[in-house]
Amino acid sequence: MFALTAFEVISFAVLHCSIHNLSQTRRLALERSLKFFQFLQDSEEEEAWLVERISLAKSQDVGKDLVMCLMLIKRHEVMTVLLQ
Repeated sequence: MFALTAFEVISFAVLHCSIHNLSQTRRLALERSLKFFQFLQDSEEEEAWLVERISLAKSQDVGKDLVMCLMLIKRHEVMTVLLQ
């Protein structure tokens, strides 16, 4: 039905390569962006975890009875293992 000239075929091939290159560039930019935002999310989670642990470590609570003291000792042991 439509007959393309050699020039038109070459033009389409060049355009196709150009679009393909642009899409690859965009893909790489999006992948970098995804990695960056994943890093931000992970670092915010780590920071929240650290803030929680720091508040526990700064606590001056020594317990009012033996059970409370043993619970605080266990919490300290767990925190020591987590921080290593």
